Amino acid sequence: MSKNVAVFVDVANIFYAAKAAGVDIDYVTLLRSATAGRDFVRAYAYTGLDPENENQRQFHAFLSRSGFKVVSKDIRKYGDGRIKANLDIELVVDMMRMANHLDVCVVVSGDGDFAPAIRAVQQMGVRVEVVSFRGNTSSDLIEVADVFTDITQLARVEKGARSGRRVAAEGDLSMTAVPEKESEGAVRRRRTRRDQPAAAVDAGRPAPPPSPAAAPAMPGNLI
Repeated sequence: MSKNVAVFVDVANIFYAAKAAGVDIDYVTLLRSATAGRDFVRAYAYTGLDPENENQRQFHAFLSRSGFKVVSKDIRKYGDGRIKANLDIELVVDMMRMANHLDVCVVVSGDGDFAPAIRAVQQMGVRVEVVSFRGNTSSDLIEVADVFTDITQLARVEKGARSGRRVAAEGDLSMTAVPEKESEGAVRRRRTRRDQPAAAVDAGRPAPPPSPAAAPAMPGNLI
């Protein structure tokens, strides 16, 4: 029997992970691949909006035409230049609200903050699949998912490839950065640096200019 499936895309998280990886994500192919062989119920795309940014309006219109229900909120601009538009709560609320009508939820994000909500949905009898960049995905999220799929296996597009509006461009999003999460890659790098001898860490750094008054570098001063 076919399964009802809905897709929940954390657009900013995926966009910046793709940017870090030097690739683009084709949103049309992503939706088709994530729902293949199941009965498609709905797809949500969560993203901030700068009302003055025409590129963003066009990108949101493209997502709507491509089968996504766009959930957005106006960005907040702070005096220090930071821009914020967090829609994690909206994604969780929609997933919980839809759970009774679904057999499968596909969460497209690497944000470990979604792990508790995913557990709650699973307890309601819903299978939860997580799709994201493995190196930028929280280890908690990978562990809690019924299935984890690296997004590059589904919808990767090389930078500069001719794909029209099927990918997000730099001006299509408002957030300047996504808070760093405890991804597998981050954990690995942190453990490596912690376990390395101080001399090995310093080996890759240029030597500072000599100073008669300079004290020897201590391990606690290493970043």
